[in-house]
Amino acid sequence: MKNLNDILRLIKTKTREFEKSPTLRFKDFIKPNWRPLSDKLNFIGVYLIYENKNKLIYVGHAGKGKHFLKYRIADLFHDDPFKHTLTKKLLTKIKHFKNIGELRKFYLERCYFQVVKVDNVRNARILEDVLISLLKPRYNEE
Repeated sequence: MKNLNDILRLIKTKTREFEKSPTLRFKDFIKPNWRPLSDKLNFIGVYLIYENKNKLIYVGHAGKGKHFLKYRIADLFHDDPFKHTLTKKLLTKIKHFKNIGELRKFYLERCYFQVVKVDNVRNARILEDVLISLLKPRYNEE
């Protein structure tokens, strides 16, 4: 088990990195067939999704196996079967959108995201859990 000082250092370092990381548009990372661009986001990491650049709606992580951030971001756009918790939640549980087309449009036109690279999946999970606990993103809580 990691010691507390290591965990606190990880959180402090990665929080600073999030503060400095650029705000990204989904359209710059997704192909027209809803697959990820192969040359971007090829790493383990944590991501924050915002509606209108200022309203945090979701925190997630990627990196289990070879499922890097590029694949996890692309998972948002798939509905057969649902590959992302947020997409499934917005279409079936909360029913905020009528169909995947409306949801894709929402992601592409109104949502932004930030990412931070981490060394391993364990650190990604720790950071994700802490950020969810502290920031209480709307759709992680519902």
